[in-house]
Amino acid sequence: MVPESYLLMLPPKQQLELAAHLEQQAHALRQAAENQQRKIDAREKAKRHRDKLASTRQMFKAYLYQGYTLERARAMTAAQSAMPDALLDAWSKAIPKEIEREKRNRAIMQKAALGWIDKEIADHYGLHEKSVTRIIGQMRRHASDA
Repeated sequence: MVPESYLLMLPPKQQLELAAHLEQQAHALRQAAENQQRKIDAREKAKRHRDKLASTRQMFKAYLYQGYTLERARAMTAAQSAMPDALLDAWSKAIPKEIEREKRNRAIMQKAALGWIDKEIADHYGLHEKSVTRIIGQMRRHASDA
């Protein structure tokens, strides 16, 4: 920083030039700060949107787990959120399959806990033995992560 007494000793023309230069720097700094804040705000808005989507999807899935029909769960989710119909339609197709897969995977883990070997489980569910091995490994990893 330049001491103020030095600035006062400059001729008026140089003082004006210096003031104009400092104003340009301040303007550039202000613009950069505003741009950074806009980027931060956009990231936060996107994160809030992703979180809202995830929580609404979890709510829809919870309704199905609670035993509501697909139509009723969709209607309840639509009433509590402002999600587009196309998104709810896509979830209506994907989530029931996901739930069935999760139930099957839990049943596979129960059979494995009872001592069934992978080949027996695979034959029982119509899967390949390697698929059963993969499912059991994934479920164990997820259980250890939690």
